[in-house]
Amino acid sequence: MSLYCQTDPGFENLTHSWRFEDFTADDAVGDAHGVIVGNGIVGGGDFQALSFGQYIELPADEIAINTYPAITLEVWYTATSADNPTHHMLCYFGNSTDNGSGTFVGSDSYFISPYRVDNMCRTAISCGNTTQPWTVENGVSIAELADVVIHHIVSTLNATEIGMYVDGVLVSTAALTGTNSIANISTEHAWLMESGYALDSTVVGKLHECNMYNKVLTADEVAFQYARGPATVTSVADHIASRFQLSQNFPNPFNLSTKITYSIARTSDVKLSVYNVMGQEVAVLVNKTMNPGDYSVTFNGKDCSSGIYFYQLRVGDQIITKRMMLTR
Repeated sequence: MSLYCQTDPGFENLTHSWRFEDFTADDAVGDAHGVIVGNGIVGGGDFQALSFGQYIELPADEIAINTYPAITLEVWYTATSADNPTHHMLCYFGNSTDNGSGTFVGSDSYFISPYRVDNMCRTAISCGNTTQPWTVENGVSIAELADVVIHHIVSTLNATEIGMYVDGVLVSTAALTGTNSIANISTEHAWLMESGYALDSTVVGKLHECNMYNKVLTADEVAFQYARGPATVTSVADHIASRFQLSQNFPNPFNLSTKITYSIARTSDVKLSVYNVMGQEVAVLVNKTMNPGDYSVTFNGKDCSSGIYFYQLRVGDQIITKRMMLTR
């Protein structure tokens, strides 16, 4: 059963962490201290970019991302859309080179972009093409996240594939092709809230935390990180009321039916849904306005195949997601 529980990834493989607790962009576990560009506000667990041109420059040579055997890049941020009308990147590692026409493009790079002109949230790697790097990208995409809600994105990268989790749920993975590899990522630039493409804008919004690991976190470790919330927001206290809770289903793993218990703190619109590993909604267990209290519901998986599923509680604009296993 332990295979299907949340697992604390610990700190052994955590190489860098920017948490903004001490009113700086310093690295909490390493020496890759950031420099704030523009007049962004830092403190209390956030970096707030209030207007364009405000971002954080990291020491790319100190991070030396191209020496990692594998990478997990984890970010917590609050998404907005009105202030970000163009392409942008929340995290960027790579070069920015003239493509021959006087336009600088992001080459030999690795990035996370949560919302863009093409309405996608995407993580990708692109190496070996300095004129049209987007044509050789390997990446994973999902619908953009621009709903003014705190979100958790995890990008994983190893020798063979790139993957992405959003709010604790695996979106998908994609195989690496051509010259796309960790070893080929440039150490020329490393930025938070800034893109390697000159025509892109910086991000306007809040970055709560950014962590780097020198391994690929497992699905259970990602689930643990999502459940704990940003390190600098105790139990996501500014966002989730003390009785906004979703318990682990029981039994788990389960055969056909399992019980899900949850609590809400105030009268709210409540939705409890079940998703498969592709992010497709397979069942809606609750979808109505409810009063404060403790509740439980039974999920019957008679129409579902064996495998991993995720159940998500949405109360107003707050979300908790947990993982469960159906066996037959």
